Amino acid sequence: MANEEVRLPIASNDLYRDIGREITARLQLRTQILFGFVTIASTLIAASLAQPYFTYLDISVGFLALVTSALSAHHDIVMANLRLYQKMLLADANPRLSSSWLHFQTETLHHSQQLSDWTQLFLYLILGIAALSTTSFPLSEIKWLFFWLSAVCFGLSLLCIIYGWKKREKIDQQPPPAINS
Repeated sequence: MANEEVRLPIASNDLYRDIGREITARLQLRTQILFGFVTIASTLIAASLAQPYFTYLDISVGFLALVTSALSAHHDIVMANLRLYQKMLLADANPRLSSSWLHFQTETLHHSQQLSDWTQLFLYLILGIAALSTTSFPLSEIKWLFFWLSAVCFGLSLLCIIYGWKKREKIDQQPPPAINS
């Protein structure tokens, strides 16, 4: 018994603070994913236009778009679940403060989130269209296959972004469940 460590209980304010830090970290990751996509996609498009040896690099942008949009949607959904848990902790700690704070937080967060979402969709749309339109034709059979796979992945990436929005909004609209102590 002497060798066992005694664990102190974690206070709900510590959890609330740590969840806030996790949300902040995920927002930064989401922004880095978007900037990374824009940087890499722009570089691939520019290289495919500038060098004859790199003519078909722009086909890979659709695959890149799918991977980065899926990661971004995942971070959106996890952040929404973390905010729901924060709501639950706040409602359990102080119900009167909870309703006014959640109204303030939802009001300010919703506008900035929508702006970020539309910016992301616009950038993916512009770079995806640019990548698919700069492809050098005629294509061989295998290059046609990759072109169409890239186009399908690009379409799926837009659906991923929208799915992340819808799922996040659904989670954000849920009332906080009661904590069972």
